[in-house]
Amino acid sequence: MTTMWDEFRAAVQAIDVTVLDRAGLDFLAGEIGAARAVLDGLEARMAAGMRRLGASEASTAETLRRQTGCSAREAKHRVRRAEILGKMPNVREALSSGRLTGEHASSLARAAAETSPEAVDGDVGLLAETESVPADVASGKARDWVRRRQTGDDLQRLHQWQRRNRSLMFGAGEGGMVAGIAKFDQVSGAQFQNLVEALADRLYRADSGRDNPHARTRSQCRLDALLSLVGLEPAPPPSPKPSDTAPGVQPARPTHLRAHVTTHDRE
Repeated sequence: MTTMWDEFRAAVQAIDVTVLDRAGLDFLAGEIGAARAVLDGLEARMAAGMRRLGASEASTAETLRRQTGCSAREAKHRVRRAEILGKMPNVREALSSGRLTGEHASSLARAAAETSPEAVDGDVGLLAETESVPADVASGKARDWVRRRQTGDDLQRLHQWQRRNRSLMFGAGEGGMVAGIAKFDQVSGAQFQNLVEALADRLYRADSGRDNPHARTRSQCRLDALLSLVGLEPAPPPSPKPSDTAPGVQPARPTHLRAHVTTHDRE
């Protein structure tokens, strides 16, 4: 028996892109984006429906993982996004109609998790602005929106949420390498980042940095700094004292960096 999904797949496969000019391909790209957003909206409604029928978050995520082939991390993210979108009818409708992509909806869902779904969904200006820009720009605008509205209680709740969701995971990387990803709360994350960056800077300077074609990259220095901190690599040489610098040259001041914390799960 032929279903609407069989007909949908057949119609998509029948599109001949070789006969399209640049304008036609541009139009097709927009239609693909809208169709993908509509399907993301349908998937969110499906996940919310499973939760209403009593399925746990883990069970719903496992169904998505098994049926769609996505990663466990992505499945968990989609289920959590669907749960938040269930409290945001305007955002949900914009996603289901193709005006927002799944990435846009994720940015708004993160903003809702840090403030409230009602506040995000009720801000007509935020929704209109989000619809008008690419997803990466929308993500930054959503973060700015959150910062302008967070109270002391909001920040305390966010810190508690971050502490509950901190994690360190390892997996297989390219070429047999071991890949790792860590998620910190904003306070300990900033402290950790400052510590690693300061040590990495010493390693980079010890390699003569840009003047040495065989020097380690900044990212390699960060990893070696981490290994040094946990005792798997020797400590780097100390930084030169102010008296060791050339006449008229001031030693570099330490930089103060803040960790960027996301609510997108990676599991």
